[in-house]
Amino acid sequence: MFLRSTAGRPKLRVGVLIDGCQLRAYARRVLDDIAASDFAEVICYISNAAVSPPAAEPRSTPFPALRLFGRLREPAWRRGLAYSIYERWYAGRRSPAPDPLAPVDCSELMARSNVLFVVPTMTGFVDRLEPADVERVRAFDLDVLLRFGFRIVSGDILRAARHGIWSFHHGDSARYRGGPAHLWELVERNPVSGVVLQQITEELDAGRVLARGLFATAPSLSVAENRYGPYWSSQHFVIRTLHELHQHGAIRRAPDPEPPY
Repeated sequence: MFLRSTAGRPKLRVGVLIDGCQLRAYARRVLDDIAASDFAEVICYISNAAVSPPAAEPRSTPFPALRLFGRLREPAWRRGLAYSIYERWYAGRRSPAPDPLAPVDCSELMARSNVLFVVPTMTGFVDRLEPADVERVRAFDLDVLLRFGFRIVSGDILRAARHGIWSFHHGDSARYRGGPAHLWELVERNPVSGVVLQQITEELDAGRVLARGLFATAPSLSVAENRYGPYWSSQHFVIRTLHELHQHGAIRRAPDPEPPY
């Protein structure tokens, strides 16, 4: 529905923030929509060179009990232990296919486009690009940046594209701003699970809402089952909003204002 524009404007120039050469499956679908459209094109990928693939776990260890004891002494690891067990032994076994979070190699896409490797300054959970890297991004003359990588992005990169950086927030941002996405709706027996596409700002989870959707919460205890519908059913948010931007020269829809959290 959103792949053709009748406006006589130049194509929208899109950049993508990415970690390495992999994307989640739902994000790859978003880029496939852009490639199939007649009004937008991906001009460049900004790849986070600070991200390295996880080291392979040894298949065996002579003292597994000692290794487990060592991990249990790490507070951060202990905090996520219960959820890790749940995700691996329950949710993971009830994951419908195709998994929207499955990693997909995008090397062939990057090979056909410009790729800019950057090493952000990492402070806590925030990534900031160096001023020189921001200027290199600006040189691509982008209309929109899509965030499918990095962590919390802050600084001048937020203003490097004419219409800013667009990012998905999986979960109704009026009620849920912590992860894991689409878990708390199950815990609280919320009948709906939300997704927001927003233009991000310096204020965390308080960007301009570009699109919002609510989807029926899965009758399940599996977060994998509950995220299936919202992730796949909201993938068109990007191409729909890009279509509106190209067709009318602006995003004319006025979504409901973000209520106090």
